[in-house]
Amino acid sequence: MIVLKYLISLLLVCFLLNGIISCDSPHEKFISDTQTELDSISEWIEKSKEDSYSIEKRKNFLKKAFRLNKLVKNDSLQRDQFINMPEAAYYINDPIFFKKFSDQIFEIFKKKGDTLGLAKTHYHFALNYLTLEKMDSSYIHFNKAKKYNEYLKRDLNIGHCLYGMAYGQFDVKDFTGSEILTIQAIEYYKKVKNNAGIYDCYNILGLIFLELKEYDASLEYYLRAKEIIHLLENSKNKYITNYNNIGKIYQSRGSYKKANEYYLKALNINNLKEVDIEHYARVITNFSYNKFLSKDTLGVFQNYQTALKIRDSLNYFNGIIENKIYLSEYLAYKTDTIQAIQYAKEARNLAITITDNDNQLTALKLLSKLDKKNLQEYFNDYNVLNDSLQIKERKLRNKFTRIRFETDEYMEKTAKLSKERVIIVIVSVVVVVILGLLYYIKIQRSKNKELLFEKEQQKANEEIYGLMLKQLAVMEEGRMKERDRIAEELHDGIIGDVFGARISFEAIEFKGNQEDQFTYEQLILELQRIEKEVHNISHELKSDLLSSNHNFASIISSMVENQSFKSDFQCKIHMDENINWFDLDGTIKINMYRIIQEALLNCHKYAKAAQVEINFSKKKNNVVLVINDDGCGFDSKTSADGIGLTNLKSRVARLNGSFKIESSATTGTLLEIKIPIHIE
Repeated sequence: MIVLKYLISLLLVCFLLNGIISCDSPHEKFISDTQTELDSISEWIEKSKEDSYSIEKRKNFLKKAFRLNKLVKNDSLQRDQFINMPEAAYYINDPIFFKKFSDQIFEIFKKKGDTLGLAKTHYHFALNYLTLEKMDSSYIHFNKAKKYNEYLKRDLNIGHCLYGMAYGQFDVKDFTGSEILTIQAIEYYKKVKNNAGIYDCYNILGLIFLELKEYDASLEYYLRAKEIIHLLENSKNKYITNYNNIGKIYQSRGSYKKANEYYLKALNINNLKEVDIEHYARVITNFSYNKFLSKDTLGVFQNYQTALKIRDSLNYFNGIIENKIYLSEYLAYKTDTIQAIQYAKEARNLAITITDNDNQLTALKLLSKLDKKNLQEYFNDYNVLNDSLQIKERKLRNKFTRIRFETDEYMEKTAKLSKERVIIVIVSVVVVVILGLLYYIKIQRSKNKELLFEKEQQKANEEIYGLMLKQLAVMEEGRMKERDRIAEELHDGIIGDVFGARISFEAIEFKGNQEDQFTYEQLILELQRIEKEVHNISHELKSDLLSSNHNFASIISSMVENQSFKSDFQCKIHMDENINWFDLDGTIKINMYRIIQEALLNCHKYAKAAQVEINFSKKKNNVVLVINDDGCGFDSKTSADGIGLTNLKSRVARLNGSFKIESSATTGTLLEIKIPIHIE
């Protein structure tokens, strides 16, 4: 039974190590200088796991990986490598080095608050203490790792931690606590469909109920384990273990014949002795002991001796002790008491050396029966050791209960603090967001006020210009009326008087010399000429040569003349005679005025132009305005629009027109605007 527990301990460590490796999800790697460094670090870590190197070299490989990894700037990638190092340190099988090395990594994770890193480091601490059979320390770290994994919702790792804790409680004979944790572990393993974990849990449950002498329950769990062996790797060895365990149950129940059936099933697996000599030694020992219990001693001694040699060659000390105890019992049965006492003493001494207390108790109990001389001494030693072990186990069971309580309390406080930190962070973020929004609203309001002011100013300017146009129209109308009045006066008054005078002259019969006759005729002709000229003047005043159709052109000319005078450039204006400015929408004329004004300002301010041409033309239902200058220009494809150009585009857009600008450093700037005509 003791050997079986030791075997389970070794299998537990191997299984948990395999589990923690398999549950790691791969991280994305970046092809960069950092990747090269990471590859190098990974190589040193892998080398530290190779048995072909000496222990010191493997330690140095791992130390080098640690130093290099501290230089990695990417926190996430650095963390990935640190997480792998405690596992590598554990493989070196130097508990002191492991503790010292892993403590450094633990402090890094603790400083950064890295929950995943803390979970994995605690897990490997637990494995290290499990190997040292420091069950209380192992239990503490398994429990802490479990809590972190619960926070991370890593079901497979939670299962591993529960299984490790269950084994610790089994070791101190807290079978009820161990059963509860094992069943919890099975639930997590089933969530992730981890058959290897379920198999090991069924085995430990079988062992628990075997210790409790509840053989039916024990057999049920071993049979459940057998049902899933075919789903696992290395199933051959697992069948051997399973048959051996079931044989133990039947042996404990006194069903020696049934036990033999299962021991023989294990022994009959192909080439067992050649393929797995350790399993062979275990099964042949149990098979022989079962025969001995059934009073069939044929070949038992030889099998014990064979198994002892195998275990001695493997330095399997627990197995050696077991074989020597069985040999002692066999020799006592054969009445070879001296030899029996010798084997029992050897078993006890070796058990003391490796601190195998259970086997030491078995050896003392056997010696107290065999060595009548020292019976009282062995009996006293047995009672003292048994009592001390019971006290120790009781203390450990109480300690485990206290650890669970204190860890739960600590994790609850940690969770509470984490929750408070989260709340503080959320509140801080909300406050910052609110302040940011308030600042943004303030800026937007300020911008809106500026835009509103500009819009109102633009509207005011347009109203002023509209009033100016109306005033000019009124003035022009007054002038036209005055011209009409003068024309009427000339036509109806002066022309009539001149005409009357001419008629009077012609009615006079002038008789004189030839010279006087000539003068008379000349006066008549002069009066006709004056009459005709006055008539022409009156018609010109009445014509539309200076009508309001030319008002807009006059306003533009006046503005251009004033602007060119201020800016020192020459400007030519070309007006298409087909454009009827009088009938054109006032909004179009106002915006064109502003567009030309802005363009001329840019010609002076930015282009430094010497010559500017302004052309108005009519194409289909569009008025086309083209402004061309010979200034320095700009790159119209890459330069961002300034406020001036933005305003020009905005005006054109409001009129549903099109805007095109071409500019370069050698050709100057060409601005073309097309506005659809709307007749008022």
